[in-house]
Amino acid sequence: MTTKFRAWGQCLDCHFEGMLEYSHIAGEAYEEVDAVMLLQYCPACETSDHAMIPFDYYEKMMLELQAYREAQAERGE
Repeated sequence: MTTKFRAWGQCLDCHFEGMLEYSHIAGEAYEEVDAVMLLQYCPACETSDHAMIPFDYYEKMMLELQAYREAQAERGE
């Protein structure tokens, strides 16, 4: 199963800036490095592309995703 999550970003194609959908790429290593590669989906132009994300921002994305999932579990969703 692919991990999908939303985070603030800018589309590489249409330059939309807002909440974009990101997902992990099968076979990629998501350990502490300078940057990680994610699949980025833009709701404005409906394109998917690979995006290189600085590791510190990726780490923040994962912490926010974990907090969101914990809040859902507490509410019983």
